[in-house]
Amino acid sequence: MFIHLNYTEKSHKALNNIKKYLTQNSDIIPINYKFYLTKGYPGNAKGYLYRDKRLEKSVKNIIESNLGYHVIIKRYQAYDNSLGLFDWPEHYAIKLLNVDGVLSTGNNIFMFFPEVLGINTENIADYFGFEFVDAWVSVFDKVVFPCIKQTFCLDSQYQFYQHLNSELEHTIYLASIFHEIGHRVSCWKVSPAKHPQVSLSKFHTDIMGELSTDTLLVNLLPEFPELGYFVLAQRLFWFGRKGFSSNHLSGAINQDNDAWIGSYLWNKSCKIGCIEFIPESKKLILNAAKIIPLFSLILEDLNQLGLEVINASPGNQDMIVHQWLCKNLEFVDNQFILPTQFRNVLAACINICETPAYDPKIIFESSNSVVA
Repeated sequence: MFIHLNYTEKSHKALNNIKKYLTQNSDIIPINYKFYLTKGYPGNAKGYLYRDKRLEKSVKNIIESNLGYHVIIKRYQAYDNSLGLFDWPEHYAIKLLNVDGVLSTGNNIFMFFPEVLGINTENIADYFGFEFVDAWVSVFDKVVFPCIKQTFCLDSQYQFYQHLNSELEHTIYLASIFHEIGHRVSCWKVSPAKHPQVSLSKFHTDIMGELSTDTLLVNLLPEFPELGYFVLAQRLFWFGRKGFSSNHLSGAINQDNDAWIGSYLWNKSCKIGCIEFIPESKKLILNAAKIIPLFSLILEDLNQLGLEVINASPGNQDMIVHQWLCKNLEFVDNQFILPTQFRNVLAACINICETPAYDPKIIFESSNSVVA
């Protein structure tokens, strides 16, 4: 007898199936579900997810041998005392195996449950994240590093590669863990719920939430300088290039919060001399000593803006944030414009793909080796 499951029932069944594999500590998680990803259209994805427990353990060991996880958490608590005791997030290092559908587009580097299945629940155990480590590596190998090579001087290229290339997977997963924790603090928090005194549009919420958590990441983990390089590089050349190939004036900065942040970071980096242009060589130079000061200044700015927003009536909060956005990025004819020099940099990278093609990984000799 065929029993038709409606959408909600299918989604809850999918969630429970995935949780089952996590509870069993499985290496392989089979999927064949409809996903609502943050980039692109909803759709089905079929294949296997590989949980890289070796990478998860290695990053935990690195943190404990350096500072200790709870030392870092205390810094987040000192910044926002509403953050209580917080154990290691339910956020997993995932690699895509033989996937078809929406996960094969290369547009997404993570997914967060249960929202990615189109549902919300009141069960805290239903909230966890998958970071697509191999998708991130592909972004750096095929997009970010080629753009750096194309636009920065040799010495600056060396600095980026020195801090990112050899331990890239560790940096990706380390950043993802504290990125998620950063979403739980300040007036810009979005997890597990938004700040009760803040009422903003989705576009403004997404900009402030992403900018805040990445800024905290660099400021509160200075013992890991690779994080500053990581945030700056991917924000400029991965997210910041979105839409440029089809719109050289604005790219996707009027629709995509991450694209907007890329242009914002470009302006702030140039303003304090973290990034400079060398006319003689027509190359950029990175003044690495200014990376942490750059994000310290941004944090001060976000803190001040946060106070203004919280003290304003809900009906005026979007206006206050919009005015702040317009102070930091040119706004003409009711749209944001890419910074002029940044447009030149992006034009120099025009032959480099904006989104890397998915490279399917086949590690099984036959489907019989996968226990579903």
